[in-house]
Formats: sequence, structure tokens, C-alpha cells
Amino acid sequence: RRVWCHPDACEPGAYAMANVTTPEGVDAYAAALDLLARRYGASGSARGRITNWIVHSEVDQGWLWTNAGTKSLEAYAELYYRALRIAHSALRRHDPGARVFVSLSHHWAVAEPQCYRPREMLELLRGLCRREGDFEWGVAYHPYPQNPQDPRPWLDPDATFSFDTPLITMKNIEVLDAWMKRPEFRFNGAVRGLLLSEQGCNSPDLSPASQQLQAAGIVYFWHKVKDLDSVEAFHYQRWIDHAREDGLLLGLRACVPGTITTPGEKKAAWNVFRSLGTADEAAATEFAKALIGVTDLEQVRHLAPIE
Repeated sequence: RRVWCHPDACEPGAYAMANVTTPEGVDAYAAALDLLARRYGASGSARGRITNWIVHSEVDQGWLWTNAGTKSLEAYAELYYRALRIAHSALRRHDPGARVFVSLSHHWAVAEPQCYRPREMLELLRGLCRREGDFEWGVAYHPYPQNPQDPRPWLDPDATFSFDTPLITMKNIEVLDAWMKRPEFRFNGAVRGLLLSEQGCNSPDLSPASQQLQAAGIVYFWHKVKDLDSVEAFHYQRWIDHAREDGLLLGLRACVPGTITTPGEKKAAWNVFRSLGTADEAAATEFAKALIGVTDLEQVRHLAPIE
């Protein structure tokens, strides 16, 4: 812990910021990344290849997921910037195509207590890159519904179509698409990589009505992102309900009662998810129109300019 964790990391943080404050800490962090890059960075490796590396988790929620103690936004952003740049340098030694990604929650222009505003963090990172030389990093966003318990993101009241929106959820994911495409935010003229690396829809319980709402939420997700050319990947959270996830039932399958993640019955969402992008999609998703409140699922897209 003395070597690896930032010296100011404290409870109740579940994880710590990397210790990028001492030569010993930097060496240990870089050595671990070097080991991973040698093991998983080579093309044709029997172990598989990793090219996209998400550095820490939801760093705007640093008090919980990337704890470095009490820090100003500026001080915290510089610590994270160091971790990101060290990761990029270590990984690129073994794989010239490796990319690093900044992990962010669904907050945007506001922050919870002891947390940071993602929009301001990205601006600070961009400024640090401009000062010291830009490098290729992208964004790994988690656009959960405003209330993770509610599977109807189309009702999110604080997700607006403005760069000043408090939150970015699936309702207004077009805001993130527009932000990434701004000329001043690009890398060498190209849009930076964008992964939607964690999001899911809850089924409040396992009743047929709740399962239909969850499935409709997934249909909504799909029609929001499938034509956004900035989005490279959509990672659904999770395949199987987790019995210890604060009461959330995000899975496409239930878990067996009395277990934590043993696969149980397939939920309505399972069949819907399987149909996406196939010839079965139209029939399998028709039900969602009435629940979302549209006559055509293409109506969920926001096409007006965002400022």
C-alpha cells in the first residue's frame, strides 16, 4: 500500500489513485503496466490482445473509486493526468496502437459532494496536454439513467440538450457526441475515442411489467447510440443480476435465488438484446414504442444543434 497507493488515500475510498508522487511509486505503477502490456499487447499473442486501456474507474467520483484524499479539482486532475500519461507511455512501448481512456460517471456539469465535474476535468486535462504535448487518450463514459433504479431514461429531468447539462444519460447522449466532435477537443484533427463502457437498465423486480420496462430501456439505449459515429463500443452492465448490487437487477438474466451471480432464468431483456442488429429486431422491439411514448423508434434521437 505504501508504494502503490497515493499517500493521502483514505476511507471510505474503495480504490486509490496510483501513487504518482514519488519515484518509487511511479516506477512500481509503470512496471505493472509494462508487465500487462508485454503480456497482452503483442499482436498474435496466445493470451489475447488488449488495445483499449481504461485508467481507473469513474475518476470524477474520486472519493470512492480513485481516492487521493481531499484535493482541489486542479490538484486531483494533475494527479490523474500523470497516471494517464504514464500509462500511455508504458503501453505504447509494446503496442503502438494502444490507447488510454478516461473513465467518467453520468455526471457532467455538476458533481456530488467530494466529487468533481467531468466537463471541468476534461477541460483541465486538455489544458495540461496543450502545455506539455498532447497524446492520444479517449473517454470511457457511463451514461446510466439519472436514477439507476428507474429503467426509463427518457424521463430523466436533469439530462438536457446543452453543454451545461447537469448529467449525460442515454436521454441526452448526443451531448457527449457533440462535445467529442468539437475542433478544440480533437486529437490531431480526429475525434478522440469514445467508449460507452458501462451502463445498464434496472428491472425494479422480476414481474413481467418490470421486465418489459427494462427491455424497453435497452431498446431506447440501442436506438440512441447505433447511429452515433463517435461511439466505438457499448458495454452492457450486466449479463446476470448481481445479488449484492444495492438492489439493482441490471442483468439480462436473473440469478439463481440464494446465489450471487449464478445464471438463472432469461429475462425479457435477454431476448430483446439478442435481437438487436438482426432480422428479428423490428418484431422484438415493437412493444417498446408504447412504453417510450413514440410511434417510431427513430424519434428517440435528438437531431437539433447542441450548444
